[in-house]
Amino acid sequence: MARSMLITGASSGIGAAVARELARRGWNLALSGRRRDELAALAAELRARHPALRVHVEVHDVTDFAASDALIAAAVAALGGLDAVFVNAGIGLGGRIGGKSFDKQRRTIDTNLLGAMAVTDAAVRHFRAQGGGHVIGTCSVAAFRAVPGNVAYSVSKIGFASYLEGLRAEAWRDRIRVTVLYPGFVKTPIVEGVARTPFAIEADHAARLIVRAIERNVARAIVPRWPWTLMRWVMPWIPARLLARAGF
Repeated sequence: MARSMLITGASSGIGAAVARELARRGWNLALSGRRRDELAALAAELRARHPALRVHVEVHDVTDFAASDALIAAAVAALGGLDAVFVNAGIGLGGRIGGKSFDKQRRTIDTNLLGAMAVTDAAVRHFRAQGGGHVIGTCSVAAFRAVPGNVAYSVSKIGFASYLEGLRAEAWRDRIRVTVLYPGFVKTPIVEGVARTPFAIEADHAARLIVRAIERNVARAIVPRWPWTLMRWVMPWIPARLLARAGF
């Protein structure tokens, strides 16, 4: 029997790439995002390539927190059940603290942290009722150390990673699995305009690594593992004066 997953932020980037990889592996998919045309185009592509699969489109903004339960319910109804939710929607607005960019910082927190929490909360409610499920969350290597010029983004990812780790402890008796993803730089629209993207990989490469981690039910995955596993331990010890030179 085919497995089923809801993906938020599926209209482009990591979400779209993961949707293609999951479809190739036989997953039924509910694709969620703000951009109807992009979602519809991706759904049409997947249906043409994999006609046996169910592919559903749901236009949804994760900052509409009250609509999260309806999003989960629509995915369940369309797919005939739901095994996993990939909480992936995010934005990458920059701006230095004190630089008249607070609105961008607030929007980043609303989307990447509060929006992600709202979808996760609704998914967990459903999984508890059905007796289990799998929550996968996109965090970032930016959670290892806040980077100058994009501190709010790091804060959003640090916060969501902590939220998911707390969920793992809360939900282990409910047979709810949690996978926390820490992608490095991936060549997607979210990094367009970023001056420095060291060790960047293509989205389809990232998707293969992510889906492998999902299907193995790992607790945490750094994508790709090297060199970011090393950087996870190095970054907290970099002096602020040196980190300032790497700001975005």
